[in-house]
Amino acid sequence: MASEPRFDVATIGELLGVLTPMTVGPIENVTHFEKSVGGAEVNVAIGLARLGCNVAWAGHVGADPLGREGLRTLRRHGVDTSGATIDDDAPTGLYIKELSDSEDATAFYYRGGSAASRMTYADLDVDLLLSCRILHLTGITAMISPACEDLVNRLAAHAVAHGVPISFDANIRPGLLGDRSPGAVLGPLIDAAHLIFTSKAEACALFGTADPPELARRLPPRRTATVIVHESSTAAVVRPDGVVVQQAAHRRLVIDPVGAGDAFVSAYLFSWLRHLPHERALDLAHECAAEVIGVRGDHVGTEATHG
Repeated sequence: MASEPRFDVATIGELLGVLTPMTVGPIENVTHFEKSVGGAEVNVAIGLARLGCNVAWAGHVGADPLGREGLRTLRRHGVDTSGATIDDDAPTGLYIKELSDSEDATAFYYRGGSAASRMTYADLDVDLLLSCRILHLTGITAMISPACEDLVNRLAAHAVAHGVPISFDANIRPGLLGDRSPGAVLGPLIDAAHLIFTSKAEACALFGTADPPELARRLPPRRTATVIVHESSTAAVVRPDGVVVQQAAHRRLVIDPVGAGDAFVSAYLFSWLRHLPHERALDLAHECAAEVIGVRGDHVGTEATHG
């Protein structure tokens, strides 16, 4: 690996095609959809690139229109895709959103047997992925297949061994997790992470509480990780020394809530890279999340004022 990192952030995960309805209501009643690309790590990579960071994304896509469009989208935003691989024998995954009047969304996934689920550790350009200031991983990659779980655990172990900090977003998906315990699957990544992002529900599943002061008391002593618990209304940073910083979210008209969490993570990582105080990091993260919920799509609108 090079002595100087090539990238601010590197990440690996599943790129998905996305169909977003143009109107609210059950999918069977919707006649027009907007096509785009998404996936947690893809959204974070694009959000970071739009904020001015040098980012690399790696993953497998199918030799199909969704895969080609996804790679073009990443490159158009300035994301390095030299670690991406095209699988001629498996499709790019897809998901369809269902929007409701309650400012909520349901996702219907078609990712079984996808190109991404066939990734293995042997496929990785480890030197490329670890030539960064921070490596971003999510629980989704660990959950999509046993081979991918092995991949991210081995990659995380290599990052720790080489002194590369890890950002980890739990992103628990019950449909992918099945009857496995979240702690059993995600525990090694949580133990390796420098930054840990969760929702309140995920914090309860992983740590037994989402209450920030209680979470600070329950986390292991002498830990080095910062835990960021975020929801649509508020977010809290639990520092390694147990100090809690909380801030309310920015309220905007919600058109499509999907992708807001990824925009939040992008902005927080941007702030971490620039050593901004937690209060400023939360403010920028809320701002970017609010921009995303105001448009259709998982990452459009993540440009925000960050001076």
